[in-house]
Amino acid sequence: MRPSDWRPLMCMTREVAVALARQGVLEVLQKGQPVDPDSFKGPIRLRLTAAGPGPGAGARARAGAGAAPAAAVAAGVPAPAPAAGGAQRHPAAAGEGGSR
Repeated sequence: MRPSDWRPLMCMTREVAVALARQGVLEVLQKGQPVDPDSFKGPIRLRLTAAGPGPGAGARARAGAGAAPAAAVAAGVPAPAPAAGGAQRHPAAAGEGGSR
C-alpha cells in the first residue's frame, strides 16, 4: 500500500473502532481521555480495555494482515467494495522493475 492510499480506509477503520468500543474491547481516546464512541469528531487514538479482546487475540495479532478483517467481521462491519480498476501491483513485485 502506498502512503497516500490510507485515507479511503479511515471510514471503515472508524466504524470498526466504534463497534469494538461498544463491545467493550477498545476505548476511543482524544487528548488521552476516553470519549463517547458515538459522538467523537476529529483525530482519535485507540487502546484495548482492561478486559482486552478475549481468547485467541494473540493468534490474531500474530496473523498480521488477517487481524483487521477478522475484527471487521466480528464487529459486523461489511467488507469494502474493491477499488476501481482492480488491485494494483508494484512493478518490482511483477518482475517489471529494472536492475540497479
